[in-house]
Formats: sequence, structure tokens, C-alpha cells
Amino acid sequence: MVNKLNSRAVAKKALLKQPTNAQEHLKVLQHQLRRQRLEIEALQQRIEMKEQQVASQQTDYEVRVSELVKHNEELEVNITERFSELAIITRHAEHLLRSLQHREQQLQQAKNRVHKLKKTASWKLTTPIRALGRALKDAPKTKSLNMKNIEYIAASGLFDEVWYQNSYPEVKESGLCAIEHYIKIGANKGYNPSVLFDTNWYLTNYEDVVQSAINPLLHYILYGKAEQRHCLSDNMR
Repeated sequence: MVNKLNSRAVAKKALLKQPTNAQEHLKVLQHQLRRQRLEIEALQQRIEMKEQQVASQQTDYEVRVSELVKHNEELEVNITERFSELAIITRHAEHLLRSLQHREQQLQQAKNRVHKLKKTASWKLTTPIRALGRALKDAPKTKSLNMKNIEYIAASGLFDEVWYQNSYPEVKESGLCAIEHYIKIGANKGYNPSVLFDTNWYLTNYEDVVQSAINPLLHYILYGKAEQRHCLSDNMR
């Protein structure tokens, strides 16, 4: 009997202790829950910070990419301009090279004409003139220039002394050689140096030659031919 009573007393105490244990267990669970919530909040804050950092970095990247794209476009424009300038320079260099080659050809042709001219009667007739030019080496520049002009005209192949003297008989009476007569008198009268050059036609078609007051044949020899001007009318070429 006593044992039964003791057993019941023990069971009753155990039942009384169960609520207390449940409350303690509940408190432990609540504490764990608060700690987990704090941990979750901390994690959320870290995630938000990371998201902000990522957003900031993405913005920086987008700005950098935009700057690089703009810089690349500027470089492409600059490269295009440089290529355009290079093409212009290349064309100009080619033009200068062609011009130089043309000048060299003209020089060689002039040398050939001079070489042939030295073998003609005209060259022999002008021997006294050249001798006079050497004698007047120390004379004023205008006379030296006149002698140089005579040499240009004589070497051009456009002046036919025999034809000129036969066409204009007054030349023999003037006491001047044919070329000198043309430079000083004939050109002003519209005389032609040969059938290869029309003085009046040249002066009529190129007013700048008239204004320059340079001898028309000499102008053609020094400038006009290189400028691809004509020295005869269309029906005479």
C-alpha cells in the first residue's frame, strides 16, 4: 500500500514538472528563433549591400563601356580622316612625279632639239649672235636677258629664220638678225615666227599674255606649252 502511494506521488510530481519543462523548452526555441531571425536580417543586409555594390559596379561598367565605344568611334573617324589625307598626299605626290617626268621629257626634247639645231644652217647663222652674247657677259641684265630669250627661241624649233626673212623682207633692211627682229619689232606687228606659231591668234585667245607684255612666242616656250595652251587655230593644227 505504501509503495502504491509512493508511486502515485512520484507520478504526480512528474506531471507537475512537465509544464515547467515545456516552458523551458519553449523559451529555448524562442531564443533560437530570435537568433535565427537576427542572422537572417544580417544576411539580408549583406545581400542588400552586395546588390548595391553590384549595381554600382554595373553602372561604372556601363559608363566605361560607353566611354570606350565613344573613344573607338573617335578613333575610327580619326583613322578615316588620316586615310583620306594620305590618299590626297599620295595623289599629290603622283601628280608631282608625273609633272617631274613630263619636265624631264621636255628637257630631254629641248636638248635633242638643241643638238639637232647645232647641225643646221640656222645655228651657224646665229654664231655671231652667241659670240656677241659672250662679249656682253658683263653688260646690263636687260641685254643678258634678251640674249637668253634669243637662245630660248632658237632652241624651241618654232622659229624658222629663212621663212621669216622671206615672209618679211624688211628684216634684211633692219640690220637685225631674224630672231632679234621678231622680238623687238615683228611680234608687235603680228608677224609669225614660222608656220608653227600664230602670233595674233595666241594674243587674241590669251589675254593674260597681252597683259604680261611678254613676247608671245617666248611665253609659249616658257609657260604656254607646259600649260597645254595652243599656238595655232584648230584648222591649222
